[in-house]
Amino acid sequence: MPIEVTWLNERKDMLYFDYIGLWTWDGVFAVIEESNIMMDEVDHPVGTIVDFTNTVHLPDGLPNAMKKIAELRETHPNDSGETVYVKAQILTKAMFDIIQMTDPEVASVIKFTHTKTVEEAENLLLQVMQRL
Repeated sequence: MPIEVTWLNERKDMLYFDYIGLWTWDGVFAVIEESNIMMDEVDHPVGTIVDFTNTVHLPDGLPNAMKKIAELRETHPNDSGETVYVKAQILTKAMFDIIQMTDPEVASVIKFTHTKTVEEAENLLLQVMQRL
């Protein structure tokens, strides 16, 4: 499967999405739905790490996909809304540029936080999560 979602730690307060090779928006939607089921297991805020280390792929249809992703993510009460992207500067820049051109209102509320490693992402997210 080109995208996998797992708990990053035993506390189950961080979800880890690993994007591998060629992936599709349908695959993204499916793992987000899977992550919502996983968040049903806990009763506390959950942060997200999205790891693009193993892909450079960005499918067509980004603006519509981002809207659907936002809808899927905002429906779960345990989703903290905090996401850290690993090795994704080029991809998220492309995503942001497309969103800014097609939907400036959505672009105005998007925040991309980047790190170079999963360990850095985990440490950063842990600091953010402690403030929630």
